[in-house]
Amino acid sequence: MASLNRDLFAIRTLAVFSLISASLAASLDCKDVLRPMDKLNPRDWEGMWAMVADSIRVIQSPEPERLSNSTVLYFYNSTFTKANLDLTCSYFSNNVTFEGPDYKFDVNGVVKFSGTIFYSSCPDCLVLSFIVDSPHYKSQELCLFSKRRSVEETELQEFMAQVKCMDMPEASVMNPNEELCPYTQAQDN
Repeated sequence: MASLNRDLFAIRTLAVFSLISASLAASLDCKDVLRPMDKLNPRDWEGMWAMVADSIRVIQSPEPERLSNSTVLYFYNSTFTKANLDLTCSYFSNNVTFEGPDYKFDVNGVVKFSGTIFYSSCPDCLVLSFIVDSPHYKSQELCLFSKRRSVEETELQEFMAQVKCMDMPEASVMNPNEELCPYTQAQDN
């Protein structure tokens, strides 16, 4: 009986230490998964980037949020054009300012956009946080863009871990067969 009690004590002790280790590993994982990019060269991002997955938290909006069928970014120098496909293509273009891994821009000094570019093990991906702050609309978003229309399962799982670590809503994965809007030089809004 003493041997059984000792064995049970050893099993319980091992279980407690395993839980503590798992808890510490989980917190370290978020630190590793949510690393801001340390070396940025916006020239490396030139070209087209298709949205693969998106998590959005609408904080304030006069109407319900509606996801586009597809979203694509076109980067050139420090200018980007975002194209969303709903029934038709809509375009938004602006210059962006980078400060380390953070970026920002505004529209007429009223609508402010900011965010951070995070590390991804995916070689042709961009992971961007995107915060919109305007008088009538506020949201927080975490987006996965890629040069490809879809990514490997491990790359998608890494993004899902980033979403979870930021305590964001479950991400939506875009349909890789959906049409993308072609590039056009949009006017600043």
